[in-house]
Amino acid sequence: MKKYYLLLVPLFFTACMDNAKPLVLDDKFKAYNKIQTSCLKVINDKDPHCEEKHCDVLPSECKQFISVLSRANSALILMKKNKNNASFYSAKEKYKKQKKYLKLQHRHLNLVIKAKALDAIDDNDLKQFTKLVQFSYHPMNVKYYHYMKKNMPHFENTNKYFYFEKKYSKKKYNEGLSLINKGLYTQGLGFLEVAASMKSIPAAQLCGDAFSYIYPSKAKKCYQSGVNLGDTHMMLSLAREYEKENNTRKAYEWYLKSAMAGNFMSQFKLYTLEAKDNIHWLKKSADSDYDKAQYTYAMYMYNKREYAVAKKYLLKASKQGYQKVNYPLGKLYFSQKSYKKAYAYLNKGSVNADSLYKLGYLKEYGKGTSRNYYTASKYYTKAKRLGKKNVQKDINRLNSHKKRLHKAQVKKQKASAQASYAHINARAKRKTDAQKIDAGIRASWEQRKIHEKELKAQACGEEPSKSILKRQGSRVHLQGRLTQWLHSDSFLVEVSGKEYLVKDSNDKGGFNKGDYINIVAVSTGGRQVIHGLKKSIFEDPDESSIEKAYTLNYDGVCPY
Repeated sequence: MKKYYLLLVPLFFTACMDNAKPLVLDDKFKAYNKIQTSCLKVINDKDPHCEEKHCDVLPSECKQFISVLSRANSALILMKKNKNNASFYSAKEKYKKQKKYLKLQHRHLNLVIKAKALDAIDDNDLKQFTKLVQFSYHPMNVKYYHYMKKNMPHFENTNKYFYFEKKYSKKKYNEGLSLINKGLYTQGLGFLEVAASMKSIPAAQLCGDAFSYIYPSKAKKCYQSGVNLGDTHMMLSLAREYEKENNTRKAYEWYLKSAMAGNFMSQFKLYTLEAKDNIHWLKKSADSDYDKAQYTYAMYMYNKREYAVAKKYLLKASKQGYQKVNYPLGKLYFSQKSYKKAYAYLNKGSVNADSLYKLGYLKEYGKGTSRNYYTASKYYTKAKRLGKKNVQKDINRLNSHKKRLHKAQVKKQKASAQASYAHINARAKRKTDAQKIDAGIRASWEQRKIHEKELKAQACGEEPSKSILKRQGSRVHLQGRLTQWLHSDSFLVEVSGKEYLVKDSNDKGGFNKGDYINIVAVSTGGRQVIHGLKKSIFEDPDESSIEKAYTLNYDGVCPY
């Protein structure tokens, strides 16, 4: 019975909708408040003023939507109420299901409204279309837009229209720009024309620029639409298009409008078209920081001998990197005897006979730069080639200077060469003397080493070798480690990996095993077999090894 009761609830709700009040929606469904308001207006409209085919479906659809909205809202409230109860999950599933139904119902409602709106357009039913298009959250489309544009005074306060126009024109502009960047001009210009017709200023500009080379009449149309939208820059573009067609009257008219709107390029153009009557436009353009106008106005004032004003505008143009101002500025500074600045600007300026002559003068006398007769002569020669008169006397004067300089330079070079040769000879002599001194020191050192070796041989004997050890009575120098004692009166000394037997009766040296000793011994001339090893004179011998060694008698300690 519960199931059938629940099915009857929507029917009962729908039946009671004639004077329904707005539902109090949860925060999650606040977005549907405006749609609910629009639906209630449709339901409660006592005088719809439309044909039957427009009015019979929409109220019932609105009632159905509000019914679904009510169920979804109730399901949400129930889910929140049972948040800590066991029935929470079933309430949550029910809420999800109702929310899904609500979205579907809203989409269905929009489709119904769209169908009815298109019917109203076909029947030219402006009143019914106005009600439908003002339905909350009902999306605009291109057909709506064109119908509203056709009946524009009626929709001049409709925000939805202007929002769609702005968004759609931006989309078409981006599509057209993308195609033009790919080189697809024909397809791209179609999109730009649409965007320009929908009040997109960037689209009108790009459309005009692209059409300017292939279809001038359409370019003018695009620029005109931009001007109508309030873009003053396109007045200049429009004037240029008329100038291309040799329509000077129209061109002048649009240049004047653009100049009055503050376009400095148009102001300068008016001066070029009629220089005598438009000096004030030239000054306005120059005051707007247009470098070309600043240069032109400066030269106009220069010719009128207004040098301070000319200098002011030339410097302004120079700060903007306008190259033509360098020569007049240099010339101006030269006349004012500011030679350093004159040289800097003349050096950067355009090459002509006068600038080269002035540079030659500055180089010859070292004014504003370093003096250099050879560079000055080059400048004078170039100035003569470019047509400067009376330069030959300057060239001749510099040639005489150059001859004197050449003689002085040759003399200086000779003196420098002689000084260089003297320096080289002195350096070679110092090197030879040093080598001689070094050779004497090395010879002295070698003699000293030989002498020390002889003294060492006299005091300590000779270093051990086979011939010396075989010779009886020869004094031998032994320097090494005492490795073993043999019996009580002899020990072994290891020198450079070889062992020697030294007899030391009564233990005169007083050495112990492991000592590093430096002694003199007298060779017996023979070798002796050693029986056993002992660690000290107080221990019994251990006959664990047998070896032969040259036998020597201990004679004392070596002083070296």
